[in-house]
Amino acid sequence: MVDGNDTQMPLFFQNPPFRRAYWRGLRDIVTGPMNLANSGPVVNAKYAAFIANGYNPGGPSEITGFLTPAITSILSQLNSAGANAPFALNGANNFTTANDLITLSGTAPIDVKNILVTINGNTYSYPVTWVITNASIADTTPISNWSVRLTASPGTNQIALQGYDRFGNLMSNIAQTVTVNYTGTAPSPQGLEGFTTNPSIPPASQSPW
Repeated sequence: MVDGNDTQMPLFFQNPPFRRAYWRGLRDIVTGPMNLANSGPVVNAKYAAFIANGYNPGGPSEITGFLTPAITSILSQLNSAGANAPFALNGANNFTTANDLITLSGTAPIDVKNILVTINGNTYSYPVTWVITNASIADTTPISNWSVRLTASPGTNQIALQGYDRFGNLMSNIAQTVTVNYTGTAPSPQGLEGFTTNPSIPPASQSPW
């Protein structure tokens, strides 16, 4: 779908959020304007207009004949790249740990742009990392893998993960819950003077991409 000799595209593909946005764009094209239910009437109308004005162009099939295999190919590649992966967690949804630093990971379909984390009712803008290894144009590593690092409080931590699309809309079918029992103690605040957090500030992943 791109020129393999382009020196910039490999850099683009090595950026996981950009790569996911690229696949989202392709999916929107093949399910929107390229879809024959949308493009077919336009092609037929243009062809009829040419005929009505005395021209004899090639038939509509010359265009639709290209669109059909192109759509099939793109959708197949999307599926192979993990674009339709479920929103799922790797590992158990309930576990006990003595470490207050927790790493959760899983998969998400390309419709998901951001994942918001709520711990015991408090919402935080923890940055989610989209994971792609050895990324290149020919790479078949799924674009669905994500991970996020959280800090647990002593006792039970009820963690909710909620997906949002590229327009910032909550996706009701993209949600997971995790219960983590942290058996340790809260870290000492010594040395943290002047350190503050503002969960309301969105991470860099909240960019228009």
